[in-house]
Formats: sequence, structure tokens, C-alpha cells
Amino acid sequence: MKKTIKFRGETMMGKQIYCEPFANSETFDFDEFCDAVDFETIAQLVGVDADGAEVYEGDWLVDDFGNETQAELITLPVGRMHLK
Repeated sequence: MKKTIKFRGETMMGKQIYCEPFANSETFDFDEFCDAVDFETIAQLVGVDADGAEVYEGDWLVDDFGNETQAELITLPVGRMHLK
């Protein structure tokens, strides 16, 4: 089973890129100017919101009470885990 880690980012010329920020055919426009990825804008997909929209690192989420939380990628210990 092949898994893809999804990313979002921008090129130095402001073009939005998704999934393959490291040199795909859409990222580079050799007819005009060689556009490169702005690595400071790269964010990894961390999940989806209640409406099914993709959520990336750094996105702001708002709950039903107006509380804001910034999305971040976290790691969990290896092994089977469940809610207490």
C-alpha cells in the first residue's frame, strides 16, 4: 500500500502548491522564470475539520463557542493506544 504525505505551500512567486512541493512539473515554469519552493511556507496535512475541509499545520480552527486553536502535527508513542 502506497501512502502519500500531503503538503501545502507556496513558491517564491506566490503560486500555491499541494502534495508534491519538491520539484513537480507545476512548480517550475521554465518558459519564464525558474520558480522555487519557499520552504518556510510548507505545512503538512494534519486532518480534516467537521465539514471535511483539509487542515494543515498552522491553520486556525474555531469551535462552536468561538475559541480558536492553531493546528499542529504531533507524534504519539509507538504501539496500540486508546482513549482513557
